[in-house]
Amino acid sequence: MKNIDENLIGKLSGLVKLNLNDQEIKKLSVDLTDILSSFSKLNSIKLDDFNEFDDSLKENNQTREDQFESSWDKENILKNAPNHNGDELFIEHVLGEE
Repeated sequence: MKNIDENLIGKLSGLVKLNLNDQEIKKLSVDLTDILSSFSKLNSIKLDDFNEFDDSLKENNQTREDQFESSWDKENILKNAPNHNGDELFIEHVLGEE
């Protein structure tokens, strides 16, 4: 596997405006080389005998039936709401004014 050159990391860190010192660049070079080496090992695995549709979990459905419940009473909600007008609630803006 080809090593990730420290010069390349230095150039890329400048492009993305990362302030990396020499020690961080060297560590990043080693870490990225290790990561790419791991991917190289994964790519060498033969998957000919693997069937992506052979999933035993799909045969045993663990979902539950839907349970329907009544909704909250609209009049009771409006009665307890501090800011409302007829059938609408007034809620303060959380992310800012429109």
